[in-house]
Amino acid sequence: MNKFSLIPKKFNKKVSVADIKQYLVDEFKTSNDLQKQVYSLEDKLNEAKKIEAEYELTLTTLDEYKNRIEKIKERNNDLENQIKDLQKNIKNKSSEIANLTLENKKMENYTRDIKENFRKEFIQEYKNKISNLKGHIKKDDLLNMRW
Repeated sequence: MNKFSLIPKKFNKKVSVADIKQYLVDEFKTSNDLQKQVYSLEDKLNEAKKIEAEYELTLTTLDEYKNRIEKIKERNNDLENQIKDLQKNIKNKSSEIANLTLENKKMENYTRDIKENFRKEFIQEYKNKISNLKGHIKKDDLLNMRW
């Protein structure tokens, strides 16, 4: 062979076409297997990227849910405090109503006593006046009186 040959002299032996064919078939098979592995790894990588995106989305969603839960807890606490305040206010108002009802009863009794005393005094006074006038008024005078 000449100096510019592609194959060095030490490897310059004759190779059969069948060996070359077999070599090419093996290399093609190896190349196909490697390409299948590459496709499989790419599919797995894409699946992992999808899972990572879903994971990030899930974390974001969980953070949002945590924030919502905290807001709901705060709102519940505020409502519970409002309920306690309203219950205390109702208790105070109930006590005030009870006191006013009791005072109203006392006032009713007082006014009833005044009316009874006034009626008794009025009747007694007129009984006295009538008894003082007995014998001075005639039956005809009473009939002719304008009431």
